[in-house]
Amino acid sequence: MSGASAQSVLNDWEGEYKGQMAIGYANGRSDSLDVTFELKTIEKDSSWTYKMLYNSKTFGEVLKDYEIKRVGVNPASYVLDEKDGTLIDMTYMDGCLYDMFEVMDNYFISTFCKNGDDLRFDLFMSSSKPSAVTVSEEDEEGETYEVISYKPLLHQTVVLEKQIKLSEEEKEANQKAMEAYDKLVDAADEAYARKKYEKALKLYSRAIVLMPSNEYAKRQKQQTEKRLSK
Repeated sequence: MSGASAQSVLNDWEGEYKGQMAIGYANGRSDSLDVTFELKTIEKDSSWTYKMLYNSKTFGEVLKDYEIKRVGVNPASYVLDEKDGTLIDMTYMDGCLYDMFEVMDNYFISTFCKNGDDLRFDLFMSSSKPSAVTVSEEDEEGETYEVISYKPLLHQTVVLEKQIKLSEEEKEANQKAMEAYDKLVDAADEAYARKKYEKALKLYSRAIVLMPSNEYAKRQKQQTEKRLSK
């Protein structure tokens, strides 16, 4: 793409993501569904995949297989190409992509923001028919202003967590750590059952070092500490 040689901020967005989307409606109804998102380079600093997969209990899987493209030399200008003739202008500002469009008598506004390693997507919809038209009081110069309001009818919000891909060596190391963790926990459970609480405490502590995010060993360690404190 001509003039697009400068590095794009979207290079830092590349990856695979997962999250649970919350959907709200103006009538008070709400829903949720699982979402996966993939952004990968098609042409360096020029175009990227935009694959948003919705997994709905009602409608099944719905895939939005689009592309994001840079436009001209302005580093803030992008377009979402839906690959069916539909193009939606997007503007990058302060870590977020913004777009606004009208379709089938409805207005849509969406934001797509990078937050650390993760992404946050928000979409809002209203009817293109005004919900209210009001006129301001006169200002000091005797002028009034007409304000046209559009009532929001729907929102979609999802925090997409970046998925970490492990190499084969990392997968093997992770598998060995899990196996070692299971052996330590089994030995600790056996020691606890035999009321050998000091031994159980040491084994649970070693298991936690191997798998800090696993809650079972943490709970058992706390329970063992209570036994020893009596």
